[in-house]
Amino acid sequence: MFLETTIGKAGTVAAGEFTPDGKLVAYKSNEAFSAELAMMTSQFAATIRMFLSTMAASFSHLTELPLVRFMACFPRAANGRRTR
Repeated sequence: MFLETTIGKAGTVAAGEFTPDGKLVAYKSNEAFSAELAMMTSQFAATIRMFLSTMAASFSHLTELPLVRFMACFPRAANGRRTR
């Protein structure tokens, strides 16, 4: 359901699901997006997620503010630029 919902948003090129260690579970794309590129992207996204989770946990520990979960989802707008 996540893939169908995400890939249907305007400007989205590809959407995927991956395990915490970066293994690709599933992906869909609206354009030419090879399985190899999807696997590499899932490993990169998992690394970034791990880094940001570590930083958030450290920040929360030092500041005593609650942990905010990070979710990477940056679709592209019609002009090709990333939206947030």
